[in-house]
Amino acid sequence: MRLIPQCITESINLENDSNSDMTGVVHLYIVGNRVLFKFGRVAR
Repeated sequence: MRLIPQCITESINLENDSNSDMTGVVHLYIVGNRVLFKFGRVAR
C-alpha cells in the first residue's frame, strides 16, 4: 500500500510546478490505477 501515497506525493509535487496539464494526466493515472486495482481484486 506504499505505492498509493507515493503517487499522491508525486502528484502534489507536480501541482507545485507550472505545468498544469501534466497534473491532470497524473491524477487520471492514479484514479485509473485505483480502478484497475479494485477490479483486479474483484476478479480474483
